[in-house]
Amino acid sequence: MQLPIRVEPGAAKSLQLQIVEQIRGLILDGRLTPGTRMPASRALADDLGVSRNTTMGAFARLVAEGL
Repeated sequence: MQLPIRVEPGAAKSLQLQIVEQIRGLILDGRLTPGTRMPASRALADDLGVSRNTTMGAFARLVAEGL
């Protein structure tokens, strides 16, 4: 599954925060529903051109928020 998100390197917000905010938006808008499988952290990192640690941190933050 490829998520419809994009990141902007060098933006005022960190890459991790950009990912968190966009995935949170997809969830709150109902475009990502409960039970939908998320892409693997490595696959998402490859798609976005970021490190795997960035995507893992974003996923961990979303889980901590209960999303």
